[in-house]
Amino acid sequence: MDDINVIDHPFKRKVILEIGGEYTGFGYEYFDSPEAVTGFRGYRSDGNAAEGQRDFAVEARRISLIPGVRTVFDLGCAKGFLVEALRTLGVEAYGIDVSDYAIELADPSVRPYLRRMSVQDLESDEQYDLVHVNGVLVYLAMREIKRALRRFHDIARVGVMVGGPTREQILKWYEKEDVSAIDPLRKQEISQAEWDRLIAEAGFEKDMAYYRKRVGAHSPAAVSISNGQQPFELRGG
Repeated sequence: MDDINVIDHPFKRKVILEIGGEYTGFGYEYFDSPEAVTGFRGYRSDGNAAEGQRDFAVEARRISLIPGVRTVFDLGCAKGFLVEALRTLGVEAYGIDVSDYAIELADPSVRPYLRRMSVQDLESDEQYDLVHVNGVLVYLAMREIKRALRRFHDIARVGVMVGGPTREQILKWYEKEDVSAIDPLRKQEISQAEWDRLIAEAGFEKDMAYYRKRVGAHSPAAVSISNGQQPFELRGG
């Protein structure tokens, strides 16, 4: 598979021509500009134009109930909403994001637990029970995704919780001419089956809506997919 896998669609071509160089990174234009055609257009703890309603408190409660999970590493934490919600429940949560802008806007109470770092720069000596990554891998080249997934296996004691749009979902959005689905920064628009294969190759097992780390019978704990949905069911902007 090529490193970049995106869909060529008439609606997508039309919108990208209209927006031109609207944004080139993960700053104000991507997260919060109300004039932006794409992106979140206001990234808040209660939802946004791209994702719709989102309840981080509910997501945190579901994570906190996973057996064996006491520490969580949120990759692509943005403004730290999930990290904040987890810590409110007593879960030791930390986050990283490539966006200085987003981290600077995190609540002061949670900012000390956030770092500016790329998923590609993770070190395997860090250890957490759960690695949570939502809407991040789609911005990486395929070789970078494979390397990141292998690193997740090194870092996670229990497993991973993964979310992001699949090719099938994105095609539906394009057919509906949903402008929120357009993201010029996205490098992967691949199928659910291909995501499953990539995650399995990295050493994780899928059991219904779960991925668990394959480390032997002594560690049977499983990790649910975000919001209790199937892998990659969460929508990104």
